[in-house]
Amino acid sequence: MIASGIHSLAIFQRLAVQGAFADWQVIAGRRLVDVEFRRPVRPEDALTGSMTIDDIVVDDRGRALVIAAAALVDQDERTVLTTVIEVLVRARP
Repeated sequence: MIASGIHSLAIFQRLAVQGAFADWQVIAGRRLVDVEFRRPVRPEDALTGSMTIDDIVVDDRGRALVIAAAALVDQDERTVLTTVIEVLVRARP
């Protein structure tokens, strides 16, 4: 038995909200780019996530587009999912 890709994305989203987005003023998720399911996620797996901000583009309306590389890894440090996310947030003055 393995988790579906959508379930793996849901786990990533929960970790992202708890670890980063809860402290951001998120307007909306814009898109996921290059989602790759690199290996199966099994019921006994313990997953952790990471995000690295690659770029921040501030517009003239007080918003910023945050582009970040993201990954989920299992308890053996094997990558199970990678993606690039784009999120619109309120920018500080």
